[in-house]
Amino acid sequence: MDLSGLKWPIIIAVIAGLGWLVSSGGQNWIEKKVLNYTVSENEDLNKANEKALSNLGGFFIKTMRYERGIRVLRTSIDRYGEDGANYYFNIYRCSRTYEALGDSTANREKQVENYTMALGMLKFLIDNNAHSIDDRVPEVDVLRLRATDIAENNNLGEIGQF
Repeated sequence: MDLSGLKWPIIIAVIAGLGWLVSSGGQNWIEKKVLNYTVSENEDLNKANEKALSNLGGFFIKTMRYERGIRVLRTSIDRYGEDGANYYFNIYRCSRTYEALGDSTANREKQVENYTMALGMLKFLIDNNAHSIDDRVPEVDVLRLRATDIAENNNLGEIGQF
């Protein structure tokens, strides 16, 4: 049986499918699919869904869709709490994203709001020594330096308050 005639239609279908997953329609589908499941006793399903939300949020952040990335990561944080494998790393990514949002907006009130959210998350990570729990989160000294820089550069605090 000669299947060489099917090679190119299959390749085109795979590329089209991957292209659709990267589009907003595919991303909405992934998000809805993951959010349709409730947090349950099935730890494998919970772990897979939390990982999917974390990856989707990271994808939005890398493609500079910060608000949507934060929304997806916050959903993951709220749904799975400290039981989630990516809990502290998601909080760290949210703090970095709030910082980027503060840098990218011209509205001073919105800047202060974003920087304040970033500082609150960094303080939470510092207080909980998040690096000892998740190695992907920087050490406390690095978090403290980042928080001090944000506070000092934006008149939101004093040196040494963290």
